[in-house]
Amino acid sequence: MFSEKEEKVYELQKFILSHLYEKLTLENLAAKSGLSVWQCYRSFKDVAGISLADYIHRARLSEAARKLKEEKRKVLDVALEAGYDSPDGFQRAFFTEFGCNPAEYEKSNISILSYVPYDIKYRSKDLYKAESGRLDKIQVDNGKAFDFGKTAEYYGRFRDIYPQTLFDKLYSLGIGKAGTKWLDLGTGTGVFPRNLYQYGADITATDISEEQLEIARNLSLGMDNIHYEKVAAEELNYPEHSFDAITACQCFWYFNPELIVPKIKWLIKKGGTFLKLYISYLKEEPVTQDSNALVKKINPSWHGAASALEDLRRHYFEEPQLETFITEIPFTRESWHGRMLASRGVMASMNEEELLQFDKEHRTMLEEKYPEKFSIKHKIFLTWYRF
Repeated sequence: MFSEKEEKVYELQKFILSHLYEKLTLENLAAKSGLSVWQCYRSFKDVAGISLADYIHRARLSEAARKLKEEKRKVLDVALEAGYDSPDGFQRAFFTEFGCNPAEYEKSNISILSYVPYDIKYRSKDLYKAESGRLDKIQVDNGKAFDFGKTAEYYGRFRDIYPQTLFDKLYSLGIGKAGTKWLDLGTGTGVFPRNLYQYGADITATDISEEQLEIARNLSLGMDNIHYEKVAAEELNYPEHSFDAITACQCFWYFNPELIVPKIKWLIKKGGTFLKLYISYLKEEPVTQDSNALVKKINPSWHGAASALEDLRRHYFEEPQLETFITEIPFTRESWHGRMLASRGVMASMNEEELLQFDKEHRTMLEEKYPEKFSIKHKIFLTWYRF
């Protein structure tokens, strides 16, 4: 259930997005929501974690980026629609938000993080309390066994797909900075440490799969500030207050919260950051619908993103900060096929016969229905906590 204040802010967000290029003032938005100007300002900032002015600014820039790429609009026209008097001002704002200029983005395959409001169904900031009094573990795929070690080779080849802008965002939150100690839980093939190692943090990266860690070590040759260790997150044994930052990327729902939550509280330094990240392709994309349908046909126990989405609703620590973004990630037929093979529902849990069936049918589907190159929109959820 959401409070009246949260519902009002959600309605304001929808109104803004549907009237994005109209004159939007604090006064008329307050009137729309039935709140005083001050109540409107404070309520929006409290719930959305961003001021109304910043929200409108970022939403307009994200819509401008979409028009440049999808509608092939001219930079000048998009700048004027977004409320800028000149292309120069628009270009400066665009670069500040996305790290590239509009013309460069329009003509290339650069992936940016387009700001979107955090979904209301995942936006509650209340501490999670289980009815049993214990922090129950999220069930994955009805309890069907899976082993990411089986995916290690393909994971290393096809799952390092994240845009540089995401790593820039993580760095801006203090992840990977020189002079800090960073613990990456469930590191897999070390994608996040490898893409942030150059900033100089002392990085410890852990996982339960020796196969995944072997790939990680091979891909990390020369990155001497990354230290890999085979250990379950719940069994970590480091001194109290060892780390300035702890991250769990694409994995926190696999852990037992009854054990990992107090472990994180023990390990994090005062003023440190714990961040969990979830990224998922949008199910509205035709190719993702076709791929998902095939996985479900062969492996009906696979529940896709259900466990990750349940984790988004749970906060085990106080005062969560929430942000979501949309980004487009380029694929070829081969790289998308490899990315799907490396997933929990396919290579990690299918038997040999099922895997051969998926490989054959998925390749055929891609060749018959999709071009050699395409892009798929992904949604990124960031949740972080300061201690």
